Amino acid sequence: SGLVEKNRDTLDDSLVNLIRTGIPFLQHLFSSHQTGAKRMSLAKRYQEQLGKLMAVIESTQSHFVRCVKSNGRKQPLTIDPELTTTQLKYAGFLEAIRIRRLGYPIRRTFAAFLARYRVVVQPQTFQGCSNDKTRCEKLILNTPGLELSPTEVQVGLSRVFLKQRHVNVLDENREKAIRSRIIRLQAMARRRSTCVGVAERKRVFTTIK
Repeated sequence: SGLVEKNRDTLDDSLVNLIRTGIPFLQHLFSSHQTGAKRMSLAKRYQEQLGKLMAVIESTQSHFVRCVKSNGRKQPLTIDPELTTTQLKYAGFLEAIRIRRLGYPIRRTFAAFLARYRVVVQPQTFQGCSNDKTRCEKLILNTPGLELSPTEVQVGLSRVFLKQRHVNVLDENREKAIRSRIIRLQAMARRRSTCVGVAERKRVFTTIK
């Protein structure tokens, strides 16, 4: 595991030279020891290790988890509301949430926005649209409860900027549209099944006659 190398201490050159003038056994032990060579100091070694660590961190997408102590008695499945609220307050979470709500916390690319909410409007809504940006604008303008304005939904150069209430409206309309299409498909399937059954019974009756 490299424990010896990590904890190997270097000796001063004057001490090594003194040992070499002693008994033959010690002279043999330190015969391969280099004196006058440039050795890495503890600070230099720490700086090198820190540089390697920073290189690894910069090459990855780091995610940090902040823990909140649920109670002061170290008991499982027990939450102290006052203690947890205090931790969230002084850690800056509540203020960060408040600031984020004032802005546009949800930002979707045009492709992702259309892939999720295209079902909200009819296909003919996108007629005449030459790019994804205009399609997103058409979708927003034709969705009840949404509007394009500096204080509401905004469309940028590559993303749609939304607040949580806008997403709630879009998700609600999306669920309604999907439910309506499912009901329509079920009705068509039942109609088809009924028609096939009726045709089969007619054929049977004709054969009996």
